[in-house]
Amino acid sequence: MRRRYVMVSAVVSGLVLVTAAGAGALLSGPSAVSGTSPYATGCEGVAQSASAFGGTEVEPFVATDPTNPKHAIGVWQQDRFPNGGSRGLGTAVTTDGGLTWTTVVAPAFSRCAGGVGAGTDYERATDPWVTFGADGKAYQISDSFNDTNLTNAILVSRSLDGGFTWSAPTTVLRETGNREVSFAFNDKESITADPYVPCNVYATWDRLTGPSLKSRGSSSAFEHAQGYRGPTWFARSTDCGATWEPARQVYDPGQVNQTIGNQIAVLPNGTLVNTFDLISNFKNAKGQRGENIAVQLSLDKGLTWGPAVVAAKGMSVGVTALDGTALRTGDNIPDIAIGADGGIYLVWQDGRFSGGAHEDIALSESHDGGATWSSPSRVNVGDVAAFNPAVEITKLGRLGVSYHELRGDAVTRVLATRGPSASVFSTEVVAGGASSLITSAPVALGYFLGDYQGLTAMGEKFLSFAVMPDASGPTNGTNVVATIS
Repeated sequence: MRRRYVMVSAVVSGLVLVTAAGAGALLSGPSAVSGTSPYATGCEGVAQSASAFGGTEVEPFVATDPTNPKHAIGVWQQDRFPNGGSRGLGTAVTTDGGLTWTTVVAPAFSRCAGGVGAGTDYERATDPWVTFGADGKAYQISDSFNDTNLTNAILVSRSLDGGFTWSAPTTVLRETGNREVSFAFNDKESITADPYVPCNVYATWDRLTGPSLKSRGSSSAFEHAQGYRGPTWFARSTDCGATWEPARQVYDPGQVNQTIGNQIAVLPNGTLVNTFDLISNFKNAKGQRGENIAVQLSLDKGLTWGPAVVAAKGMSVGVTALDGTALRTGDNIPDIAIGADGGIYLVWQDGRFSGGAHEDIALSESHDGGATWSSPSRVNVGDVAAFNPAVEITKLGRLGVSYHELRGDAVTRVLATRGPSASVFSTEVVAGGASSLITSAPVALGYFLGDYQGLTAMGEKFLSFAVMPDASGPTNGTNVVATIS
């Protein structure tokens, strides 16, 4: 299920079973990362249009410190609302390669997380993302917004001590609007620190604009309105996140079209590669109506950007539980990894391999700097729905792709890996079990675990950082779990 605007397997042997600092009950096998919610009911300070699923975690992401492969930071949404965002973002740190985790005070991206004043006084936060710079400094980003009005902002916080403490957020872009006149919302942001140039940090997102909320009637009508569009925006810091250059548009897909899932990665030669889902609602000169997995390059650290290049057609078909309820997943939102040799790898969920019967995980590669792309190949095996993929590659070229599988209503997290000279993936279940039922997940336009999940390389191993439903806990329960493989 596309979000444009809102706005049973045995666990493999060898998994580490530990008690994480501040963690709740463990799922079978992996270490639990998230624990009891730190946010109290009503901490938003004003009545909300819906009630949060207290104690739930969704949409995790994780990054490894390039100066220390045993050090990583994970983030997630805490206490998800059914109609968009959460009470705040959660943060945890590991210094022993992912075996144990310490939950820390997250940046003040929302009122519930301690945000006060015009800069951080927001009712909700969403779309967590974290990155490390080449010097070990860490940066975390949030899309923070209000439920009671149109104010929303892209906020960035930095950490100089490995993620244990965070600065007051810096506002990269703040929007206000008039429900009777126009609408603007910044959505699905990500942040990337340059792995080759210390203190260069890049943020990107889509900015949805259109006619008044009063006149749009429904989100579907809004997206097809003549005034609707969702271009890619970009901002850059060159002083370790202390200040940010003015945010600006870097790609316009055209009227009634949009991008989503923008994410920047950096080639060894310094070229920035932005990948995203290019959504064209009407036929254009290139016949790209529908979903397209695209990339855009910058040869000068984001000062200028080239045109969008379509790597593959997106052919997502969605995922449905046994009770007929759709899952909200990251359909057609690509993830990207870049190898030490400059190879670029894109993954996304796609229905082409089953003839539209179910979602699989597609992979496309480029070995000429993004100019040409391989035909999509299938990563997963088996005749079940696979969704929410993440991709990473080690320094020695071991490629990893993690994803959820749905067997009946039971959810597992699977890791597929292949060596640098291999063409076939081997797979293993890294999280899940009999109590991991999708019907325990919070509902946000469908059962929801997140539009994306986390995967990072720690040396030559992979750390899967995923949300799993937990039917053994409270109703609508989820947990963030980590597994080393």
